[in-house]
Amino acid sequence: MKYGEVTLGQIEAIINKLGGMDYVRLLLSGKIRANFVIWKTIKLGTEQDHIRLYNDVVGWGHDFTQTAKDMMYHPDFTVESKETEIDLVVISGYDLGFSRRVRFNELCDRAISGGLDFCPSEVGPQVCHQGGDLLLGHPELIVAMKPITDGERIFFIRRRDRSSRIDGRSYSNEGAPMYPWEHLIFSLPRSK
Repeated sequence: MKYGEVTLGQIEAIINKLGGMDYVRLLLSGKIRANFVIWKTIKLGTEQDHIRLYNDVVGWGHDFTQTAKDMMYHPDFTVESKETEIDLVVISGYDLGFSRRVRFNELCDRAISGGLDFCPSEVGPQVCHQGGDLLLGHPELIVAMKPITDGERIFFIRRRDRSSRIDGRSYSNEGAPMYPWEHLIFSLPRSK
């Protein structure tokens, strides 16, 4: 064996870290790739509440649709109470092994089983606020998050020249179909 010093306990720990045997099977079949690269590290909790965050993002020249503004004022939208960093990954359905349209919840289930996580609701506005040119190469990004309950909406970001427009997309019921080339932002948990 090439790695003779590896114990069964270490192999089990690796499988658990990858998200279990279902994910390992997908990885070995070539339907999913495991090398998630950090796209951007941003800070959460830079503002005390959603109103200040909204005003900051708008002050930097970014735009909110009425739907996105309503999402920020909904009780399900939260702002971290203290400043913390979060690592973000941008992936597509293709990266997760899908070659056809798939429902949002299926795509998220596969990403989460692979070690990624939903983004806190604050990520959408903070990406625009802290992003600068980070949306270059990604004219549209969907924030993988637990939907805001009114209308089951998640944030959708569109690049516009040197600013962004934040909108809300509905993924009610079982989740709307997504094309495999659409890009989503997920959180990459840090090792403890």
